[in-house]
Amino acid sequence: MENRKIEELVREILKACNVVKAPVPIVEIAENYGFLVIEKVMEDDESGFLIYSKNGLLYNEKKYNKIIAINTSENPLRKRFTIAHELGHYFLEIHEKEDTIPYYYVHREQIIDDYKKEREADKFASELLMPIDFLKYELRNIKNVDLLFSDIPRFISNKFQVSYSAAKIKFDEYSRRQR
Repeated sequence: MENRKIEELVREILKACNVVKAPVPIVEIAENYGFLVIEKVMEDDESGFLIYSKNGLLYNEKKYNKIIAINTSENPLRKRFTIAHELGHYFLEIHEKEDTIPYYYVHREQIIDDYKKEREADKFASELLMPIDFLKYELRNIKNVDLLFSDIPRFISNKFQVSYSAAKIKFDEYSRRQR
């Protein structure tokens, strides 16, 4: 999916959830779309996974249609990105087709060879956590002159509650678009 389409989809999601400023409440957004977000012990190289079942799945004696599981051992910023990434799989791959899909499980073994889907989910996660409209607003309203000469990705990381590397990638993309 094109970047502009992902941006528009994210705008719709944020509007539906009444999110108007950073940091984006990612767990609340997931819950607003019917997801149960849980933490599980996983392998060190595993961040999380998504399960969708039209008929529901039992978890703690309650039925859920949508579950995002995240690795307990990940740091809080990584957990936020993982939730957003898994929501990316949902919105980009099944949201519009829920009625026709009985069961969907997104886990690295199933999609390791599908680089395009993973990159799209990453792009979606980046946009959901650091929406371009919010980013433009924050960068236009920097009041501290010292910040203009220091580390803007660090500012983005702190403001949007994302990792420094995610903030740097987003800022670099933003900078390229401004040229």
